[in-house]
Amino acid sequence: MTDVFGRMVADYHRDALAGQPTYERSDGDESTAQCAWYFAGPEDWGSLETTVIEACAAAPPGQSRATPRVLDAGCGPGRALGPLADRGADVLGIDESPGAIQVAREWTGQPAIVGDLATPPLASDAFDAALFLGTHVGTGGSISALRDLLAELDRVLAPRGRIVADMYDPTAVEAEDLSEYLDGRWLADGVATRRFRLRYDGTAGRWRTLLMASPDALETIVAPTSWSIGRVERDEGTRHLFVLERGADR
Repeated sequence: MTDVFGRMVADYHRDALAGQPTYERSDGDESTAQCAWYFAGPEDWGSLETTVIEACAAAPPGQSRATPRVLDAGCGPGRALGPLADRGADVLGIDESPGAIQVAREWTGQPAIVGDLATPPLASDAFDAALFLGTHVGTGGSISALRDLLAELDRVLAPRGRIVADMYDPTAVEAEDLSEYLDGRWLADGVATRRFRLRYDGTAGRWRTLLMASPDALETIVAPTSWSIGRVERDEGTRHLFVLERGADR
C-alpha cells in the first residue's frame, strides 16, 4: 500500500508539496487537508493540546521515578515529541507510516519507530503514559477494536500508567452536512463512525474508519476493561480530551 500520508508530510516538510491534499469522506464530500496542523508548535496549539502534554509529562503517580516514559501513538511527523521531551519526558513515537516516521526522526531528533498501534512491537510495562493526539485512539473503527486496544495498552503501560487521548463527540455535531452523514453511521447511543481517505498528488490512500464517542458513551465502552475515566475536558467544538487510569493491580 502506498504511503500517501508519509509522502504528503515529507513533501510539506521539505517545502515541495505537489498540489493541495484533500480528505475524501465515504459519501464523496471533500475537505482540505491542513498540512500545517501536523507541524504546529505549542504556540499554535489549542488548550486541549497543551493540557494533553501536561498530563503526559507529569511524574508517574506513586512511583519514585521522576522521568515519565511516554509513547506518542500515531505520532505522524512528530509534533508532540519535541514538546514532551522539553518537559523532561523520555519519549518514543510510533506510527504506521514509514514516511512520517522518517520526518519525525529528522525534524525532532527523537526516537520513533514504524508499527501498528493495535499490536505495537513494544515490551510489557515499557511506558508510563500513552498519548493519542489527533483522535487516533478511534482508528480501529469499532467499539470492539477500541477495547482490544485498551487491553494491549494494559500490557504496554506500567502499573498506574495512563492513557491520554482526544476524540470527536458525534452528539455535539452542529454542521448539517456532517449530521446528515452520521444519520446512517450510529453504532450505539453516542457512538458513530466516519469513513474517509487521503488524496494527494493523484493517489488515494486506504479507507479509514474513525470511531467517535461522547464522554458518556466512552464511559460505557471502557466499563468492561481495566481502565476508568479519570478526567474529561471539552474544547469549543466537538472534540474532548480524556484521561484513562487504572490502579497498580491488574
